[in-house]
Amino acid sequence: MNQLMESPCYYATIFLFLSLLICLKKRATQDLVLYAQKGSQHLKPALSNKKFNSMKYRDPFLIFSAPLQIAKHTLLSANKKYRSKYQYLREVFTYPNGGTCAIDWVNEISTKGDQRPLLILTPGLMGDSNAIYIIGSIDVAIKQGYCIVIISQKGSNGLNLTSPDISGITSGWDLQPPIQYIYNKYCVNEKKEKARQIFLFGVSYSGYLISHYLAQFPEDSKVLDAVAIVGSSHQTAASQENMYKYLFGSFDKYMTKKFKGVLSKNVTILKDVTLQKAGIDLEKFLQDKNNKLHQYNELVGKLNGFKDIDDYYINGSMNKTFPKIQNPILYLHSLDDPAIGSKNIDYEECMKNPHILLGTTRTGSHVCHYEGIFSTDMWYSKVCIEFLNSYRNDLK
Repeated sequence: MNQLMESPCYYATIFLFLSLLICLKKRATQDLVLYAQKGSQHLKPALSNKKFNSMKYRDPFLIFSAPLQIAKHTLLSANKKYRSKYQYLREVFTYPNGGTCAIDWVNEISTKGDQRPLLILTPGLMGDSNAIYIIGSIDVAIKQGYCIVIISQKGSNGLNLTSPDISGITSGWDLQPPIQYIYNKYCVNEKKEKARQIFLFGVSYSGYLISHYLAQFPEDSKVLDAVAIVGSSHQTAASQENMYKYLFGSFDKYMTKKFKGVLSKNVTILKDVTLQKAGIDLEKFLQDKNNKLHQYNELVGKLNGFKDIDDYYINGSMNKTFPKIQNPILYLHSLDDPAIGSKNIDYEECMKNPHILLGTTRTGSHVCHYEGIFSTDMWYSKVCIEFLNSYRNDLK
């Protein structure tokens, strides 16, 4: 034993082992890096929130890469026991043009005079109320005392389209009417004055809709107290390129499948407007296996008034909305996000607006940030909810 301890190999082995432990520790724990305009008074509640500012992401070693986190995400999403965790009470909101969307209340419909802070969740592309990332966000929000409601996109969450229009990345106007409905019915007193706080939390694709909603309806800034968005691209063209290249185009194929699914279910109501606005026979378009995400995005763009894909990507990009946003808002990103990449993040435009706080982590994948191989907890939900908590009157 003494001879072994005197051997240079013994000490070299100990050194390498300790070095490995240190490296793993450094990788496992990382700071939330924040970017904001210096001296912003609008972000002061969040930047002075010690709990929010000290949050660290502990990256689980066994699922250390973005693809592995996505794989876990996929497995959990397929597990039915997570899809019946909460009871949803549904209202179907009808737009003036006859379109509809689902409004799902978690466990109970709010009542007039309810003073609990209201949290509005919006799922990703054609997502539903049982999506694993929505469940994870509900888990955190319920513990924090929120009353929670989910607003889904038209043609999703078990509803078909009831009007010949489909949401695009600029469809903030699809969010404004149901938010106003919820506000006027559940959040004002008899004098029509705001009587409770309202927060908005969007995931992935719906982050586009939220950002455009805030820019299109600046008067609604008084309705919302704060907003958080996770995993939404600032620059559409950059993220689309990343989807096409990453993991043999797996995300490109996934998004294509999502769009094809909603269009296929609604051919009857969409075929005339598709021919009129885009000059496309929808049934033939759906049968063409050569059509990828690029072609589907161009079609959706034309249905929303854009002349071509470049017009849609450039003028529909989220960073176009940043100068007009008037609510405290957190944009949270993982730099290894396989869906949108890191090149999409517009640091400069974010920091020009004193209302915008940008947060990044090195790892976390796309809307994952899992904290353990066996845990269903997603760290990003804790960050976003704590940011919103910074603006709650009942916690001051």
